Amino acid sequence: MRAVIVWAGLAGLTSATAPNRQYTLVESYNHTNFFDKFNFFESNYSTGNYNDVDPTSGYINYRNRDDAMKLGLIATQGSEMFLGVNHRDILDPKGKGRDSVRIESKQLYNYGLFIAEFTHLPKVTCGVWPAFWTFGDPWPVKGEMDIYENWNLAKDNAMTLHTGDSKEVGNCTICQENMVNPVVTTNCDVTFQDEHQSPNQACQTLEQGGQWGSQSGGVYAMEWTSGFVRLWSWSREETPADVKCRQPKPQLWGKPLFWAGGSSCDMDSHLRDQKLVLNIDFCGVAAGNPTLWGQQCRNATGYENCADYVAKHPDDFADAFWKVRAIDIYQAASNCTHSLAALRSSRLRRA
Repeated sequence: MRAVIVWAGLAGLTSATAPNRQYTLVESYNHTNFFDKFNFFESNYSTGNYNDVDPTSGYINYRNRDDAMKLGLIATQGSEMFLGVNHRDILDPKGKGRDSVRIESKQLYNYGLFIAEFTHLPKVTCGVWPAFWTFGDPWPVKGEMDIYENWNLAKDNAMTLHTGDSKEVGNCTICQENMVNPVVTTNCDVTFQDEHQSPNQACQTLEQGGQWGSQSGGVYAMEWTSGFVRLWSWSREETPADVKCRQPKPQLWGKPLFWAGGSSCDMDSHLRDQKLVLNIDFCGVAAGNPTLWGQQCRNATGYENCADYVAKHPDDFADAFWKVRAIDIYQAASNCTHSLAALRSSRLRRA
């Protein structure tokens, strides 16, 4: 998983010099339609291929919509949507994993300003791997943008852009001067590695002092254009007035937390046909990585591995849940006609 932003500029422009765009609300995921707008990834344990259970190898049992509703993993509560995990049952660490949900938008997106308001974010806990992200299929050819993601006892949200092999098209890199977040790694190509960067680490920044694990939630914005992708976040109390009024003006938001783009980055080749994804995983290639588990959670839990701990301590995950107020999607004037036509076409195909 790799976590909404809108692109509003031309290739090669920095965030400071990008032209102002007027954004129009074209779609809203809210209490009237939220779960209808997503497909539920369901773990399939019958094939012998663990990718059919979880592409990121978690100790997890993702449930379909009907099962998730019956088990209390999802609910619409007034104007908010709840997405949680099984925090009641003690499990067999060698058996099926802990119940959770992974939802992927039915609609595919190219460009836009995506603004998501959460009223609760999953509690930071050993074994838990929450993510709000986008990806295109096939991965990594069509890219992935992690808006909100980290695991175990991490202190900060990690924002990461994953792109495919850049030998055929321009490489995407990031640099500190374009963003507020401290840069961890600079090369977005998942195949790149050197003494500072591991394969699949991609280009990453850390949102220090942000909304990570906040029980009060937070607001995340992703702006994605043909030239760049950039991200911001705010506490719900500090969200700009133009965002609250649904008349967003990214040019007023200051330097972004994350910015990738520029003349050397062929964003149209690296990021396209994106699904919006929201999930809570357990363990897997991140939270359950033996080295990371040893560094972050072995002493804190007294367990040598992630699955044993997650199976035996359901009560520790009672606060591992999302509450969502809305995910709003805006388009710049030049993109509105195309976007609305695409939405109408998609709805006709599903009818």
